[in-house]
Amino acid sequence: MNYIISTSTNVLTLVLLWGLSVLCLSAELDKGLDAVSKGDRQTALNEWLPLAENGDAAAQYNIGVMFDPDRYLRPSIENTKIALKWYTLAAEQGYSSAQQNLGLLYAKGQGVLRSYVRAFMWFSLAEITAIDVGMKKHSAESRDIAATFMNASEIEEAKKLTQECIKRQFKGC
Repeated sequence: MNYIISTSTNVLTLVLLWGLSVLCLSAELDKGLDAVSKGDRQTALNEWLPLAENGDAAAQYNIGVMFDPDRYLRPSIENTKIALKWYTLAAEQGYSSAQQNLGLLYAKGQGVLRSYVRAFMWFSLAEITAIDVGMKKHSAESRDIAATFMNASEIEEAKKLTQECIKRQFKGC
């Protein structure tokens, strides 16, 4: 009986510690968001970079947004490649907003060769992984727009790439 109580206590302790670590991560993400809202991008980057380097998809996405050529910083090849790196890391974890933004980069040819096939794939993945109904709709609309620039064989190729990416759990897409 003591063993069960001890095990239960250990499990409860682990759950509480995990919960506290999630709250800490959330607090650091919030500090970064607050800093961005005040125009202090350096503080935001300082808050998010350690999280992103440790695999936090939200932090990776936020850094991608900071360097996105259509967002905060002046467009440059270097900034676009940084955005591409962080979006890709978040997208490989199934982060739908990062997948959507990768689709946009491919559709526009920003930091990558323009590829409506890849854009279609990323938009499709964003639609699949999105929790929010509005995001699902936006991703589906983006995918359908990309399809207007493609022929039937390219659409089939994009659908095939989408399925392959799902099988690989979004890695190496």
